[in-house]
Amino acid sequence: MPIKCPECGSDNPTGSSFCTSCGNRFSATQATPSQPRASQAVTQTPSRTRQAPSSKRRKLGAALTVVVLVVAAVLFVVYYEQQQYNITHTPFTVEFAAANLPAGGSWFVNVGTRNVSALTSQPISVSLIDGTYDYTSSSLPVGLYEGAPGAVKVSGSNVQVAVSFTAIQQSIVDVSLDIYYKGSTSGYFGPSPQNLNGFTYPAGGQELYFINFSSGSSSTQYIDSLSGATPGFAISSISAAFPVSVAPNGTENITFDISLPWEVYDAPITIVLVTT
Repeated sequence: MPIKCPECGSDNPTGSSFCTSCGNRFSATQATPSQPRASQAVTQTPSRTRQAPSSKRRKLGAALTVVVLVVAAVLFVVYYEQQQYNITHTPFTVEFAAANLPAGGSWFVNVGTRNVSALTSQPISVSLIDGTYDYTSSSLPVGLYEGAPGAVKVSGSNVQVAVSFTAIQQSIVDVSLDIYYKGSTSGYFGPSPQNLNGFTYPAGGQELYFINFSSGSSSTQYIDSLSGATPGFAISSISAAFPVSVAPNGTENITFDISLPWEVYDAPITIVLVTT
């Protein structure tokens, strides 16, 4: 930097020993420009910023807190889903009871993808988890009684369902009448056997039936008995008292009830008529 002369005040070039204006001799301290102090040099040099140890610890603690919260959230979701699974997969008892079904008649229920049956008309129980299930039911053998279809909802408790049954109209294809004339198969009431028209009957019930006997004899004929010969079928009541007398060339109507078993039957029913 320029050296100012203490005598005349003129500026002289750096390192000059004499003043160029007045010739004044500069002292050694005046000729040598002052150097900045070491402390000033240090101050002027930009220093690097160092992180305090406490700042690192704070960041590490925050990261650990986030990890703990994430782990806790995952564990909570797993626990919640497990509890929901246990709740929705707990089986409950659904009891189906048959209404209007003859005592002793077997029946079954199709519920969801399951088929369950009872040996008698007692209730049927099945274990189901929460949900809604369609069901159908029928008698055994199938076709005599039909249960009303429906849906059952299981929601955290046992359920009771009443299934109402209705009889289905059945048909007997053929009725055969065997006539015995003192051991023969022919006589005044026609040849034996005789095939009568088929008829319908309510399943599990009784059918009122009529037979019109026409005599071709010139003398009185007698009907001694009328009975069922087909296993499982029986004559439960008859309108006439035996022996029934039929006038010469006359007719006689006999009304009787056939007691039908609780089953499907599509073969002939044989009725035996004994005459003299």
